[in-house]
Amino acid sequence: MESEKKKGGGTQEEGKVFAEYASFRVEPEADFYKLRVGRYHGNAGDSLTWHNGKQFTTLDRDHDTYTGNCAHYQKGGWWYNSCAHSNLNGVWYRGGHYRSRYQDGVYWAEFRGGAYSLKKVLSMSEDNDRTFSGIKRDCALDDRHEQHNTTFTCETHTK
Repeated sequence: MESEKKKGGGTQEEGKVFAEYASFRVEPEADFYKLRVGRYHGNAGDSLTWHNGKQFTTLDRDHDTYTGNCAHYQKGGWWYNSCAHSNLNGVWYRGGHYRSRYQDGVYWAEFRGGAYSLKKVLSMSEDNDRTFSGIKRDCALDDRHEQHNTTFTCETHTK
């Protein structure tokens, strides 16, 4: 277990945690960029599976199940359900903990909760023609990390 945590980017005590998904796919525009994620593994907690199967919501395209527009309340586009357990497109608040009428920070609820804005988030994907066919993607790998046999990694840094 300890080696898995180190391989994934650190321990919670160091302020680094990770969430890996066996697959990560975004459907075409005709399906409003619906999210498809596979099995979770990590030490950050699973704050993305709740969004699985949801369409991408923006200020001008409300596809969430909430009566209002979650992108308005949470200040960014995301695969909102009603509204979110995670939002990596929210407002970055200095100092982590913040007070706002809404959970509109950059957060991963299962890690520090919705009222804690993460300092840094890193998303990585590896090539997988079956999963990402036709979708342009950016890939970032830090030389301190091994490339994992998953298609999506989210690493949160809180210190």
